Amino acid sequence: MFSYENFKLFYDLIENMLLPLFLIALCIGWKNINVRYLMIVLVALEVLDNTTYEIALGWGNPYYIWSMLMCVLFIFPVVGRRLLAERLQSRSAFFRQVNKHYYVSKQEGAFLFVHFISLLINLVTYIEVTLYTHYVIDSYPIRNNLYSPVQSFVHIAEGILVLTIANRFRKERYETTNGAAAKSC
Repeated sequence: MFSYENFKLFYDLIENMLLPLFLIALCIGWKNINVRYLMIVLVALEVLDNTTYEIALGWGNPYYIWSMLMCVLFIFPVVGRRLLAERLQSRSAFFRQVNKHYYVSKQEGAFLFVHFISLLINLVTYIEVTLYTHYVIDSYPIRNNLYSPVQSFVHIAEGILVLTIANRFRKERYETTNGAAAKSC
């Protein structure tokens, strides 16, 4: 019904829209140091995702494990951003500013939620496909009918959330004046 094979062009378009959206969000939110940091990390992860996708697709069932790993990597910038900034603040003024003005927005919480959904659908699909390859079940309806639409929803939601984060904080700027950080709009 909604299988990848039936909607290949649509699913490929949705999958490849994220890198341009991340770059647009980076430009929109450049003034805000936290948005800039988050978007730079997300762009790097999306480049990694895009370069390894074709390789992982050829692996068969382990593709879903790779996809779960990518979900965890996309969760890290939201959850581990401050920890990384704390460790690197002694080496860079940029990370000192990030650590000083760190916050997590509601949109970032929603970003975590959609990646958790993606992680969950990948896990369920991996289990289903493994059971199918071991002749425990006769078909894989979740992979055929649910996997691609859920992943498309995740990609669309991720793009919207990233643009929302960048737009929300586009006018907020953190400047360092006389050793003190001042927030100006």
